Amino acid sequence: MMQNVVNELGKKLAKRFFNGSFIVLLLMSLSACQTTSSHIQPASIKRLLLTDTELAKVDLQVATSPLETPSDIFALDEAAREFVAEIVANTKTQSEQMRALNRALFSRTSLDLAYVSQANTVASDTFARREANCLSLTILAFAMSEHAGFKTQMQRVLVPEFWTVNDGRALLNGHVNLKIQPRKQSSAVTLFPEGIIVDFDPQPNLDRLPTQKLSKKAITALFYNNRGAEFLLVADYARAYQYFSTALLFAPQDTSTVSNLGYLYRILGLWDKAENAYLYALSLDENKLTILENLARLYDYQGKVEAAQKLRVEVQQKRLRNPYYHMLLGQQAQYAQDWSSSIEHFTKAIKLKPDFDLFYLGLATGYAELGLWAKSERSLKKARRFAKTERRQETYANKLSVFNSIKNSLNY
Repeated sequence: MMQNVVNELGKKLAKRFFNGSFIVLLLMSLSACQTTSSHIQPASIKRLLLTDTELAKVDLQVATSPLETPSDIFALDEAAREFVAEIVANTKTQSEQMRALNRALFSRTSLDLAYVSQANTVASDTFARREANCLSLTILAFAMSEHAGFKTQMQRVLVPEFWTVNDGRALLNGHVNLKIQPRKQSSAVTLFPEGIIVDFDPQPNLDRLPTQKLSKKAITALFYNNRGAEFLLVADYARAYQYFSTALLFAPQDTSTVSNLGYLYRILGLWDKAENAYLYALSLDENKLTILENLARLYDYQGKVEAAQKLRVEVQQKRLRNPYYHMLLGQQAQYAQDWSSSIEHFTKAIKLKPDFDLFYLGLATGYAELGLWAKSERSLKKARRFAKTERRQETYANKLSVFNSIKNSLNY
């Protein structure tokens, strides 16, 4: 009877508040790092795109629907402009205005932006929906900061490999944010001359990671790349190709776009074209593990077993010290409902990085599914302790409240 009660509790807990995110494929990057060692000639770009013959071979009708223009992507509507104007009017110095804008973006009493990984939206839609990922937040904050007259710099944060999931498929995520500074005023004493970072993730370790400046053109390419990945995930290959090919024209050295094209070509059965895309991406960054893994998968389809295995061994050896890779394996085990393996992988992740809340949430999920509710509760409390934002701390507090309510309802 006791075991039945515990199992029932675990099942209820898992259904009520543990969100399973599961990773299988490795294809999309919000802002994958890239190298720029050589100038890319237009002819090289053209070879990456499909010819009329290749389009006909796969019966792909190129989408002709208009894409968002760069102006569309960064435009603020009247409501957003009024939002900025009110902030500027209520503060005196640009330093104060910068801080006020940053607070207003996330404050519960103001815009209250929520993080949604799939929110690949233009600035005006991001403002209206109050949802953003790091890219759409950067676009909105850039547009607002420009409107307010601040000095702005969009930048890529060169983070380790980190995955999120959409419908059972892995999305490799990079990270971008915005640095804003006051315009120099000769007669003014400037507070915070080093600037303020606008970012969903305020973790101090981000400050220690290297960054790469991104132009407006590069951010536009990332937007098109992400939109293309959205359409790829729902099998709208014509629209996906339209976005990827446009992104490539804006940023021909972006390895994420080239890799995504290779992934699309593999799905379409254009294996030689896919291989060329992957090899081209590796010529830009030979250490890009995701591209190596996708190339290995392509070699599997082509029957090149030894070549595929060689690449996998290389990738595996390099990833073993990455805690987020163990989180990936834990999420894959969750997807397969192999809860013991899931717990094992999240435990390994914690040994490598013991201060990341999502690792403990993964542990809590596995323990709940196995009916180990005491361990699940302890893991959830640790997740709350290591959460870096007030919003996430409140989320875990709410989960713990639900946890206790379910325990009480079962009279355990």
